[in-house]
Amino acid sequence: MANKDMTSDLLANIDNIDKSSFADDDSRLDALRKAEALVRRLEKPWESTVRVVWTQNVIMSAIRIAADLSLLQRLSKMPQTHAQLAEKVNCEAALLLRILRQLTVGGVIEQLGDEDAWIETEWARALADPDGLINGINFFYDIEIHGLAVLPGYLRQ
Repeated sequence: MANKDMTSDLLANIDNIDKSSFADDDSRLDALRKAEALVRRLEKPWESTVRVVWTQNVIMSAIRIAADLSLLQRLSKMPQTHAQLAEKVNCEAALLLRILRQLTVGGVIEQLGDEDAWIETEWARALADPDGLINGINFFYDIEIHGLAVLPGYLRQ
């Protein structure tokens, strides 16, 4: 019973934890490692496989597409509809809606409730800087992905 009470208490408070909840970066990183370990303990094998094989790759593709469209620079803290954003980036609205949904799943942007209202996150702002984090995504697509694609075949030889 004590274990179930502890779990209930944790779940009741977990939404209140964010980056500002920690005294220093070492404490935050320790909590992050523990949270990642918790995810691995909670996930079933098929969930881990979906996350690694499908979700992460689709999110990375959505980030690259968003960067190519200059979508990240057009997001703000002011909510915008997918149609407004589609017009700003010259993209078909239904296609952009799918991209926005993938970016939301990945935590890159935020959808306000169930509304057609999309806002930037801290991560989206960081990715919008053409000299910043987006270069890691670009490097992956332009260079690294090709090597990773042939690596298993090379190692089989």
